[in-house]
Amino acid sequence: MANNSSAEKQSASKELVFPVIVLVVICLVCSAILAVLNNITAPIIEANSRAETLAAYVSVLPQGTTTDELTELENQYPEILNEETDANGDVQKFPSFEGKDLDGNEVKSDELFSANAVTVVNFWFTTCNPCVGELSELDALNKELAEKGGSLIGVNTFTLDGDEAAISEAKDLLAKKGATYQNVYFDSDGEAGKFTINIFAYPTTYVVDRSGNIVGEPIVGAITEKKQAETLQKLIEQALAADVG
Repeated sequence: MANNSSAEKQSASKELVFPVIVLVVICLVCSAILAVLNNITAPIIEANSRAETLAAYVSVLPQGTTTDELTELENQYPEILNEETDANGDVQKFPSFEGKDLDGNEVKSDELFSANAVTVVNFWFTTCNPCVGELSELDALNKELAEKGGSLIGVNTFTLDGDEAAISEAKDLLAKKGATYQNVYFDSDGEAGKFTINIFAYPTTYVVDRSGNIVGEPIVGAITEKKQAETLQKLIEQALAADVG
């Protein structure tokens, strides 16, 4: 009787082991299939989300973000950060616009650029920490440029199309930071508007000469960082030297 009971238990154990083995094999096969699918779809997902990922990352960078972190972005996404650069390396014009400053005064790009030996154009938005963190430095730079025949303007992307609420918020923030340099806006469906919408990293700063040509590459990241500050200064000096020449 005892032998029969032992035999029944062994038989039951064998019956339980087989389903477990099958389940393990199925899990392994499923894992292998998922790994293959991930290798196939990951590049596609990455390609489709680069701009969104970069914009989200840069827009929330803390004010203490290091140059190395921004350099890593530049190296990882060079085609995104520099996509405004002419593919042939030719001189590129800053897109023309007719807009207004935050006080409602009309501003035309051709008149703005032609009146200055160099114009620094800083793209920013109100909730961007690195953008807000450099407002005071930008205001100081504008004063320095004024002594050399240049100027600095800001373009708050929230204010495009004359959004009144965004304009009010931008003015309040600039006032709190003591920034008095001119900020402008224009239509989002115009040449400059489309150019602005295609900027994925903030803040981004351009240097423009008297003829309206973009000097060098755009500077990505706040000028509170040493690398960005030095690069900006070199481009400004380059524009000023060319204007004198």
